[in-house]
Amino acid sequence: MTLGNVNDLGRFHCRLYLASREASATQLTRSRGSFTAAGSPSLTTASDPAASRARSKVRRFTTANDLASMVTCTFRSEPTAAQTKRAMKNMLRRMQSICGVFPYLWVPERGDGHARLHTHLLLPTALAGSAREQWIAGWTHLRSLEGVEAQRKCAHYLAKGFKRPVLASRYFLARGFAPVSVSFEVSSIGSFVDVASDTFGKRPIDCWRGDRLGAGITAYWL
Repeated sequence: MTLGNVNDLGRFHCRLYLASREASATQLTRSRGSFTAAGSPSLTTASDPAASRARSKVRRFTTANDLASMVTCTFRSEPTAAQTKRAMKNMLRRMQSICGVFPYLWVPERGDGHARLHTHLLLPTALAGSAREQWIAGWTHLRSLEGVEAQRKCAHYLAKGFKRPVLASRYFLARGFAPVSVSFEVSSIGSFVDVASDTFGKRPIDCWRGDRLGAGITAYWL
């Protein structure tokens, strides 16, 4: 990876998420310089800060806990918001009484047109069978998410509706499993990538940058 004009953007507060295989840098000060890259990393933008933060949290939680199975839970009839949350809560409570405490994350979704409200539940592969057994409100569909790239893509897919959430909360997750981060500060994007790469032992496969003032930069590793 070749980095271009990276030394004139001010100070950055950085976080390494070791279990999630990614790192982020947030601008503390900003100059007129710009960040360019040849080949990888690629740069994209985000225009909704709250939705972007939620997407990042979902992605990091998913990869840090190796949530390698997605169980889509559908209902026999159209549920209300309260019925959706109650059905998911009851299913997870039944599972915990059998399997103990475990990491999970679920996102409500309504498809295009007149599609019914349904949910996507991410959890460890070993618990996918139990989730399907304990879902008694309708039907389920199982999808495997083997590998960190598949898990990131799935997390981004689930976040596609975060700008217009169908319930009061965009997502629901188990407490006590948040990924741990290590903080540091640098004076350029190049230094951020170098420090993070030294930690992971290789260069990132991709980088992502927001387009608003104070927007963050995220780099991904396998």
